[in-house]
Parts: sequence; structure tokens; C-alpha cells
Amino acid sequence: MSLTPGESMQRIRYLKWRWFRNFRDSVAYAFTERGLDAQSSAIVEKLRCDGITETSNYPDPALLADMRHDALRVAEKALDADRRASASAQLDRKASRDNLGTEESKEFLQILTPKTFTYDSAYLRYALQPQFIAIANSYLGMHARLRAIHLWLNRPTENGPTSTQLWHRDGDDLLNLKIFTYLTDVGPLNGPFAFVPGSQPLGRRSIAPENSELGRTSDAQMRRVVPESEWRICTGQAGSVIFADTCGYHKGVKPVQGYRVMLMIHYASRAAATGSELRVEGNVPAWLQNSQRLALDLKN
Repeated sequence: MSLTPGESMQRIRYLKWRWFRNFRDSVAYAFTERGLDAQSSAIVEKLRCDGITETSNYPDPALLADMRHDALRVAEKALDADRRASASAQLDRKASRDNLGTEESKEFLQILTPKTFTYDSAYLRYALQPQFIAIANSYLGMHARLRAIHLWLNRPTENGPTSTQLWHRDGDDLLNLKIFTYLTDVGPLNGPFAFVPGSQPLGRRSIAPENSELGRTSDAQMRRVVPESEWRICTGQAGSVIFADTCGYHKGVKPVQGYRVMLMIHYASRAAATGSELRVEGNVPAWLQNSQRLALDLKN
């Protein structure tokens, strides 16, 4: 099947990105044992086709339990501070907005993970699962880097959808992989993750919807190019995992009741436009596998 001019240009961009800008990681990966089990291979194939896939039984149960226990404890502390409307809660919210860097501030979102992790962190150990790394490496076609880990607490706000609650693409890299884990049950009203299948780079859907706020696209604008029936709205119970290339069109649906606690893990290439946010301190443990060391940019 012949490619359209737009598809040909995107393919050329991908080849340059992979084999020129990420030459060493791509060549090294070409001679590396993939380590993909059947379920991981199926996840990668769905990512290549749709840019997204969901599962409810993939994570290591013990790592998930440890991470979720810590995350819910931290989230409850933040929610309790909000309920008491204390001055310290306002300072916590300001510190969270500072963590967003150059992005617009997001009153609906609080980041609860620390700026620096230790190797025994439940969040880091969860993010470094060999299966996660193998999926990221296979999808990107190279040794990927673990760029960021965020624990997000999302609440309802009085204003309408704004910022990342509107449709947008991430511009960190040509391709990337974000792994979202719901740590609370997420229904239609709690702010589920939403995605337009096939809108990822190299995907089947070439769309250019109108945009408004800071390059964001509203639901009405998206409906003109993609029917709402084709949007993927990812509801799920605590423990559900979403794999998505967020260089495709996506958003966090605005929550209208309750709250959402979710862990976001970001894998990208070392040539990503935005540098790594991940800071890890302490002695490097012996349990790290080679793939985990590469994901952390550690020398062998």
C-alpha cells in the first residue's frame, strides 16, 4: 500500500529521529534480547495500531500494593489539608504548581511525588518493572529513558475544562510512552483519561482539529474531525493500567465529583526536547538489572 505525502514525511521524520538523533540507543537495542512475553508483545502491537491500550491485570501485584499504599496515604494527607483549608495546604498547592515547570499552572492538579527519589522508593521500583521497560523499548525501537514519575491528585473545580483537560498532543518527543495506573476507581465523573485512537505519530488517523487555548482543542472542535463515538474514555477500577503514546491527541476529562489518584510514568528517548525530570539519590543497588540501569542513564 502506497503512502500519502504526509505519511511519507512522517516516516522520514521517524527514521531520522530513531537512526540519527538516537543512533546509539537504537543500534544497541537492535542487538539486545527483547525480553517480551506474549502479553507485552500484544500491548506493543496495540500501541502501534491505536496508540493506546488498557489492562487490569498487568502490574506486579506486590509492587502495585506497596506503591498504592504509599500513594493513598499521601493523597489522603493532601485531601485532609484541603478539607481543613489550612495555610499549609495552600503552600503545598503552590509547590505542586512549581513542579510543573514552564507549563501553565493547573489548579485542578496536585503533584504529590517528591522531586528526588531514593532507590527503595515504591514509585521508582514500580516504574522500573522490567516488563514496562521492555514495552517502552520495543515501542520506541531503542533503549528508552525513564524521564519522569508523577503521582497526580485531580479534583473538581468550579471553572470549565482548561489546560490539559482539553485535547492536545505532548511535544516532548517524536514518540513517547506514558503508563498511567489508576490508584482509585475512576468512573465517567472522576476524570478518566481520554484518547483519540490512531492519532499517534505513524498512526492511521491524520487529523488537524482547530485549537483555541494555548493550542488546546475543545470537545466541539474535536467532534468536527473525529466522532465522539470513536473517542476512547478509559474508566476502570483501582489497579487499571493504561499504556498510551501521548504524542497522539488526549486529555484528562474534567472531574465533576470525587477525585482521582493516578501514577504517571513517562518513558522517552534521550533526544527528547525536554530533559529528564527524574532525580535519584543514594547508592546504586545490586538488584538493578542492565535494562533498568540503562533506563536510569547509569553507566555499566
